[in-house]
Amino acid sequence: MGWQRDGHPLELADSDQAQVPLSEDVWLGTSQLSIPAVQLSDAGRYRCWARAGGEQLLSTEAHLELAGLPFFLEEPEDLEVGVDTPFNLSCGARGPPRTRAAALAAGRGPPQLSAGPPVQGPLHAAGPR
Repeated sequence: MGWQRDGHPLELADSDQAQVPLSEDVWLGTSQLSIPAVQLSDAGRYRCWARAGGEQLLSTEAHLELAGLPFFLEEPEDLEVGVDTPFNLSCGARGPPRTRAAALAAGRGPPQLSAGPPVQGPLHAAGPR
């Protein structure tokens, strides 16, 4: 028995396993996967696998998503505009902690960071005017 994340075996997984004979030909196997300090890289699709009669059997998938981290609802897209033409770039993020948004106006130096309440909709950066 073992574990997979996103279709790849977890070779060094921290798991507890037990196998108990129920009869001469039937065994009950259990496995419990532990992740002591979950990181962003642990997110993914998990499956348990077992071998029986030379075949590998897979459980249904369990999805691990990390709650509490911001994620993008909308990402900026490439844009080509003429000189002295106003434009908007949109970026939307959601989730705690308070989302910090950075906007860079073309040719105006480093981004200006602003902190405010959690962002629930798009942010707009206006181009040079």
